[in-house]
Amino acid sequence: MNSDEVAHLLNILESIDDFKGKYGYNPFDNYAWREVLTFDYLKAHYPSIKKLAGRYGADGVCPELNLVHIEQKSVKTRKRKKTNDYNVYGSKYQIDLSKKLDKLLSADAFVFSLFDANTSSHPVNVLFIHQPENVSKVKDLILQKQKDFDKMEAEKKTHEHIDLIYSEIELLGEQFGDYKPSNLMEFLL
Repeated sequence: MNSDEVAHLLNILESIDDFKGKYGYNPFDNYAWREVLTFDYLKAHYPSIKKLAGRYGADGVCPELNLVHIEQKSVKTRKRKKTNDYNVYGSKYQIDLSKKLDKLLSADAFVFSLFDANTSSHPVNVLFIHQPENVSKVKDLILQKQKDFDKMEAEKKTHEHIDLIYSEIELLGEQFGDYKPSNLMEFLL
């Protein structure tokens, strides 16, 4: 590294330290920056939505929708060379099974966001699921995948996680009713 690169890096690190001091959390811990950018985007549609700091409670709340426990999952992807689009339908949102699912299953809303791996300045796709019957369908999908995992786990040792795939969530969405696409973002309401 030359001295300009070192100076630039030091500038970035000082900015991160300033951010941590001002807001009380590390934006890179557990991909908190993705949550910040996702909730900021949702704020244009739901002004009271708010990202919460910390790793162990709800990721966000939305008083105007009476939501007290929003769970947010994010993933990154690259544009495909042949089609120059994102593999939205194949995006996999990882659910860690090494921890209890109690926190996840107590959620009253889910947000699934997709980020470009090269330009992470905003989400390229967002699913916001908050109607109680729709949240129940997502929880049922999680529980079914956990059962399938448990059967597989008996046969071999694997990393303890399941993947919710966008296309599976979208299939649930066909039953959700009011589906509103918005530019590059999509919402399941």
